[in-house]
Amino acid sequence: MANFNLTDSSALFKTKFGKLSENAYNSANVMLGSIKKEYNFTGDEMKVAVPTFFSGGVGSGSLPAASVASAVKATISSKKVYAVTEYDREAVKAASSNEGAFVDGLKWNVQKTVEAFNRNASRILFADGTGALGTTTAADFVDVTGTTFGVGDTASAVITAASWVDYAPLVFSTSEKRTVEYFFPDDTIGIDIGGTLEALTDTPFEFYGAIKPQEIEVLPPRLEYFRIPENNYGIPAKKRIRTMPMEINTNGNDVTFTPIVDGVAGTPATFNTPHRQTVLYYFTTDSFGIDYSGELEGDEAFEFYGLAQPVDVEILPVGKKFDQVGPMELDRLGKLMGFRIRLLHTSTSLPFKIYMNDVEMWAGTIPTTPNVLKNYEVMRVPKTIMGTSLRIEFGPSEVFHRYWVVARINLSGRNTDNQEIPFK
Repeated sequence: MANFNLTDSSALFKTKFGKLSENAYNSANVMLGSIKKEYNFTGDEMKVAVPTFFSGGVGSGSLPAASVASAVKATISSKKVYAVTEYDREAVKAASSNEGAFVDGLKWNVQKTVEAFNRNASRILFADGTGALGTTTAADFVDVTGTTFGVGDTASAVITAASWVDYAPLVFSTSEKRTVEYFFPDDTIGIDIGGTLEALTDTPFEFYGAIKPQEIEVLPPRLEYFRIPENNYGIPAKKRIRTMPMEINTNGNDVTFTPIVDGVAGTPATFNTPHRQTVLYYFTTDSFGIDYSGELEGDEAFEFYGLAQPVDVEILPVGKKFDQVGPMELDRLGKLMGFRIRLLHTSTSLPFKIYMNDVEMWAGTIPTTPNVLKNYEVMRVPKTIMGTSLRIEFGPSEVFHRYWVVARINLSGRNTDNQEIPFK
């Protein structure tokens, strides 16, 4: 083997010891060999679905129906493990005449390197002292007041945990297939509700699956910030609201609520409740708008159940830019002496036109106070407005909210016989 050199040594090393390197985390290590591996993974972390519950059992005859398996998303961090061995040039040169001598000279070093690799790989599993490989996430909390299980045969079973919080165990003993119940001692809230069944004797038991509890409350998402959608309380018109009720559970922590009325934020308030509770936000100024919403924000998670219907609110008529009252049909010839109108205008003037028998008789303008609900009177009109069919147009103008209009009419033509007749 006179031509044996470093290049040949490198190739020979890969040929003779490549399989040993692969076995470092397979047959050479029982624990690592049982773990599923990804040989082409190059990222920093991997997200995988991890099953958390399966149904099954031991029995004969017809098999029970299997429950739906549940899983959570696990995030596994990537770590690099390596081991280094050295074989000096003189040793390679001394073995240059014999490939077997080269392999024999490296065998002990490589073996110890593989063992060091295995130790480093095993340390990953216990790097934080808990043996945790990654973290899991889930959603949708449920409130469970009782979980029922079907247990058969004469075996006994123990339920020991729910949502990774240990509860007092309970022993069941049945002589046949039967539904048994486990009652939680307090208000139990969690994402995954489960338990362990363990026979207290050598007698096997048959488990047919968990039965959905009769009383279960699905809680809203736990949030630290929530923008309440706009709510017109079923009335697409301006209204005055003095109190905004809502249901919330802040879990004993402070949550700040900022009301928003037609896109304008108001004065914030702080709520703190130990459980689900109706709280009230009180407006200290004239709150007047169509859509009510708000923002909830806290340092800890809270549960928001929704806005409740406010009471004792003043509802304005739907806003308009152009409106008409009438026509008012009169029994006999009538003369218009004037009219009164109750409205809230968003501008400083409201134009109007008076028609008698569908003929425009007169036009004018009512000076108004913006955003103030008032009664306005138009009492000086031309004496020539006479007929049997009366209507009045208001606008076009900025948005106004009209309540009612009352006309003063002289039906007999005499000044002493004026009547106030409301438009329907």
